[in-house]
Amino acid sequence: MWDNIFNKNTQALTDLLSKANARHEENTAALVEEVEALKKKVSSVCRRNEKLSDQLGFLNEVAIRCAVGKIHGKEAAEQAHIHSLQGLCALLVAKDVPFRRHEAELASRQTALVEAVVSPDCFVAFTRLFMGRLTEYHKGNRRAISYIRKAQASTEEVSLYLGSRTCLHRGRKIEDAITQLQTLEAVVTQEANKSGEQEQEEKENGSEVDELDEDIVREKTPAYWSGRFFSGLIRYLRAAKGGLMKLRAHLAQPDSLGIALLAAASSQLLCVQVELDGRGSLEVFPDAAIISVFEYKSSQSGVAKGKQQLEARLQMLMWAARQSRAVPSDVPITGRGHLYLPGYARIRPQDVTLDGGNMTISVASI
Repeated sequence: MWDNIFNKNTQALTDLLSKANARHEENTAALVEEVEALKKKVSSVCRRNEKLSDQLGFLNEVAIRCAVGKIHGKEAAEQAHIHSLQGLCALLVAKDVPFRRHEAELASRQTALVEAVVSPDCFVAFTRLFMGRLTEYHKGNRRAISYIRKAQASTEEVSLYLGSRTCLHRGRKIEDAITQLQTLEAVVTQEANKSGEQEQEEKENGSEVDELDEDIVREKTPAYWSGRFFSGLIRYLRAAKGGLMKLRAHLAQPDSLGIALLAAASSQLLCVQVELDGRGSLEVFPDAAIISVFEYKSSQSGVAKGKQQLEARLQMLMWAARQSRAVPSDVPITGRGHLYLPGYARIRPQDVTLDGGNMTISVASI
């Protein structure tokens, strides 16, 4: 009899426990559904806020452009995306050059600038930056580092033959360098696929990147840089195989490494394009030359970054103005950066002097 009672009580407790577990599972499932629904709502609100922020930023920029254009002229209101040496040279034709001479001046500037970046020093500066970026990301990866060092050694050895008239060793050395670069590209891609970087990079490919912003650039994966530079380097080396004339012709093309070589030589920056919020201008006088560029931010939080961006742009343009002979060698160049914020930012006007007084950046709301 006691056994029957015990068994009945045990069964009753088991049934109660099963019902309690079932209710707990149901409640947990319902709670998970509520949490997921809440996450979706939060995500939707965040996306709406981002869109509103983007719209507000766009409206602020439009308002700033209109106001700045009235003060500084239409050049200050025009945005510019520079992807080639020819595009950069368009900024280096002085404002007072007559229209009939404009094309001749542009061609002259481009020829001189190509002659400057074709030098082995520019090539070495660029390859060291590029290989250094890859080395940073693959720190601790002995296999990748080994291939990076081999590729760097072979490409730097090529620089010894860039200005040489003889073709005895140049062709073989260049082919060796191309082989090393192709091998390194395969290794970098393989490592990126292992860590999921390639997929991440494909998702981000549609977004614009300010390559003169060091903070943003350092966050980019090797997949970003390899996709931009390996093919460009290989095309450069194949052109170099044909001698200086062919290399000069290649660097004058829109898809060459011209901007990358210039950025590395002038500012120790790694980039293939330059974006200017305001196109700016070059003015040349008998005893001075002034390069003006513009940057626009929608809030005070962007002031520090804006100053950094203006400094990088001015360094590149001042170097290019000198090398392209847009400014005579005996005429000093001053760079002037203008950073504007919307009027409601109420920032106190300030001027920052850099590069020993050769560069000034003014900050103001408008």
